[in-house]
Amino acid sequence: MQTNLLMISQTAWYTKAFNMKAHIFFLLIVLAKTVIAQSSYVYSVTQSKIDPSIGEAEDVAELIAPYTAKLQAAMNQVIGFAPKTIDKHGPGSGALGRLMAEVLKEAVAKSLHIKVDLGVQNPGGIRAEIPAGNITVGTIYRLMPFENEIAVVDMTGQQLELLFQEMGSRIKDFGAAVAGAHLTYKNGQLVSAKISGKKIERNKIYKVALTDYLHKGGGDYPILWEGKNYRSAGLTFRDALLNYVKQKRKLIAPKDANIKVEE
Repeated sequence: MQTNLLMISQTAWYTKAFNMKAHIFFLLIVLAKTVIAQSSYVYSVTQSKIDPSIGEAEDVAELIAPYTAKLQAAMNQVIGFAPKTIDKHGPGSGALGRLMAEVLKEAVAKSLHIKVDLGVQNPGGIRAEIPAGNITVGTIYRLMPFENEIAVVDMTGQQLELLFQEMGSRIKDFGAAVAGAHLTYKNGQLVSAKISGKKIERNKIYKVALTDYLHKGGGDYPILWEGKNYRSAGLTFRDALLNYVKQKRKLIAPKDANIKVEE
């Protein structure tokens, strides 16, 4: 018996070229797990270019049809409403960056029953905007397609000053988002930084909410890898976002532009 298994992988670069719906990835995972679990064969892997010339395989379409219908129903479930589009344009990934950093900070604090000083969200982890209108489960999956867990680490004020300085090079039109801090930049340089309205104390220990990805070697800010006393909040960032939208129902981004860029 010979079985051919087509595996499709997604990377950050390829998402720029392909606008694929989230449910496709879940169907692939289901199919891959089913085939592998029921077989003792060793599969060889080759790379194939995917383009419009490749037609739909009718047998595969028939196989996944039941999963597609169930998954589309789940993804189309309305969980909230956005009065206007929430996008990531502007310093610190704009209104969407502020919203995600705030959700992260609040979710970690609630799950671990602790006070969290700062929430940090990397710009590369924000994959889509939230359009005006109904917010569905699929909206959140497109926004956050990763299985990143949220957590908290301890960092010194000195380390956070270094983080904010590192953020300056890309902060004007994009850059990392934060919640709990107010930052001012000029010509890419940090000129002012406060946490909870107070000047940063260099020797003080602050509790920083972030994803496991940012702490365990990912992202553009190596200083976050140095955080101590890592504690998982026990849920993914996507689940935290889903919970937040379901609770709020009407989703409005924080109005306070806490990252400012002076000309």
